[in-house]
Amino acid sequence: MIPEEQPSHGRYGAPSGSNELSLAERRARQRLEQEQATFDQKKAQDARWFVLKLAMGILAMLIIPTIVGICASILYDPTQTANVKSLAAGALLVDILGLVAAVWRVILNPASVTQLAPITEVMEDSPMPVSRKGVNRAKDPQ
Repeated sequence: MIPEEQPSHGRYGAPSGSNELSLAERRARQRLEQEQATFDQKKAQDARWFVLKLAMGILAMLIIPTIVGICASILYDPTQTANVKSLAAGALLVDILGLVAAVWRVILNPASVTQLAPITEVMEDSPMPVSRKGVNRAKDPQ
């Protein structure tokens, strides 16, 4: 065999061309699998947070009218003393403010809204998608 015709051997005596490409493909596949697992985990967490926010919103819609009704009935009852009425007014104020603050912090706060986004993009010269900070650009067919 002429030296030019002999296959070049890469690391550990294996032919370098196909194994390096194979190794790059395996790394790209592993990275893609890990990114998929990360995205699935974020998606599941987002679904659980949605359920929690929905439950808290429903409970707030039930609790606020109940507290207002009980405190209003105490405040407008002529047989109650001034001390009881002042306690009912204080409870009404504190409960409403606390509930509104909790609803704002957990449900309505714009900073608590998560955005699910793809975390991979396809590079033109790469056989597999490559991670790129939440941007998904597909290869343009030409």
